[in-house]
Amino acid sequence: MSYWVFDHIEVDDYLAFDKPKRDVVTFATAIGWQKLPYFITAWSDEPEASIRARLIGVLAATQAGDTVLHQVPSYSGYRYDEIVLDEMTQRGLINVAIVHDLESIRLGEKVLEPELTLLRQFKAIIVHNQRMKAWL
Repeated sequence: MSYWVFDHIEVDDYLAFDKPKRDVVTFATAIGWQKLPYFITAWSDEPEASIRARLIGVLAATQAGDTVLHQVPSYSGYRYDEIVLDEMTQRGLINVAIVHDLESIRLGEKVLEPELTLLRQFKAIIVHNQRMKAWL
């Protein structure tokens, strides 16, 4: 069994809001996890087939039973995250989320239900503190 971490690469990859994600990748690889480099596009209505084709390439080295760490939020939208989770499930991967923030808290909007629906699909969820755990 192998351990993988999504390494979301963006055009402006060195902005402050993305630092926690880069830190997770740095620490995970330091303890032996392998990177799954995935380029984020600004194409909000990218066809599902296109997203799946890229994911097939990204996940090609994984095998059923491997653990994959997905960082939330992905800033790619729920549709993207749902497709990622579906591909991971189809491959028999163990999907784990590390929650950096929730849009419903960060933006003060009532979008909690889509976030909870997404998070319920992960085998395990890592949060940064007891307060976030209690809130969820």
